[in-house]
This record gives sequence, structure tokens and C-alpha cells, in this order.
Amino acid sequence: MKRINLLMALIAFPMFFFACGSSNEPVEDNTTNEVVNIETGPECVTVSIENGSGVFNELLYGNCSSSDDTEWGPNNAYTPGEPISFEVEPGEYYDLRCVDSADNEYFIWDVPIEADGFRWLVELSDKDNSFTDNPSVSHNSKGEAAITIYINPGCGVITHIYCDRLDAQSPMDAVDRLGTDLLYPNEEFTFHVPVCYSYRYLLWLESTYGDDFLFYGISIDEDGIYLDLTKDDSTRL
Repeated sequence: MKRINLLMALIAFPMFFFACGSSNEPVEDNTTNEVVNIETGPECVTVSIENGSGVFNELLYGNCSSSDDTEWGPNNAYTPGEPISFEVEPGEYYDLRCVDSADNEYFIWDVPIEADGFRWLVELSDKDNSFTDNPSVSHNSKGEAAITIYINPGCGVITHIYCDRLDAQSPMDAVDRLGTDLLYPNEEFTFHVPVCYSYRYLLWLESTYGDDFLFYGISIDEDGIYLDLTKDDSTRL
């Protein structure tokens, strides 16, 4: 039995030798010491909103969104003793808004957020009931509710659309939502407004026919409104 095992071992050894290869050529090394850098997104930084020395009412909530967005981000509620805070990516411009317990709104626009974050101490000078101080938006505003106006034939071409809260300082002097644009029959135009149960709006449109379309004391909820404007809606001031 031992002789058979020895014979099998002698047969197996050359087979093993040739299988492993007898070449003196070096084996190619495919490993590398190169460091692979995996790109990751920028780390977020903190933006905080705090009550400044001139605001007497308690802040209820705040919003933060990119200056390129036409809608506000989610409402972040105020917790007593803590600032209202958001986590955002640095290197961009942001708009900030907050609302106090008396439904007053405060805004700052086009704030560059860098790697050290940003802290907004809200002052009375930041109070604004309209969107008119926003330098980056000439005819629209950020808000929860959309107002869409469709122009039927017979209304003429709409040259101006004014809309502002009735408790604004001068709602009849509101900024033209159309800017330099015109709104033609069979076209529609949408803009956004903030929503609160106590807000009432003035909507005033002017056309090339010399007609005015005036809607006074409009109440708007989160669903917004769709106005199908016809000649019958016209009125003369």
C-alpha cells in the first residue's frame, strides 16, 4: 500500500509543477497605491433666526429657501429658549422669513450663506407686509398659495396686475406683478402670496381697453384661487 501511495505522489508532483508554471518571468502586479477620492456634497451649515431687540411679539415660526425658489421652505416652529434654525448648503443665496404672534411678517432677501452659517437677529426694520423689497423677484412673491388668472377674450390685454394685503402700508401702490410683461387673452399668469386666516387681499388689474378689474378683501387659503377673468368682471374706479 505504501508503494502505491509513493507512486501516486511521484506522478502528481510533475503535474503540480507544470500547473504552477516554471517560467522565470515576473508576475504582473495589478495593485496600485493611487488614492481614490470620492466626492461628497458640501457639509450643511446652520442658519438661525432670533428675536432682535425691537420686536415685541414672540416669533412663531420661520422659513428659509434658496433665492431661486418661488416657494418658501417648510415652517420651522419656534421653541422657547432656542433659535429657529435650518440646515442649508453653503455657497448659495437664501431668503429668510419669520412670522410673530401678531401675524407680522419679517423678511430678508438674497443672503449669502458661507461656511460659518448665518444668524439673523430680527428687527422692526425687517417688517414688511409685501414682497416689494425683494431685489431678486420683480413680479412674483414667495408664499403658500398660488393666484392664477386666466384672461378670456373681451378683456383686452392686461397691462398691470397689482395685489397686496389690505393691511399693507399702501396696497393701492403695490408693485406690478407683471413687471414689464403683458398678459394676452387665452393666456394665464400665476403668482404666490402668503396665507393666514386674518389676511385679506386687494387684487386690481388694468387692461388696454381702459377697463379695470377690482377684487377687494379676498380671503385666500393654501389652495389658492383660480380667477377666470371675463368682461363682466370689469369695473370703473
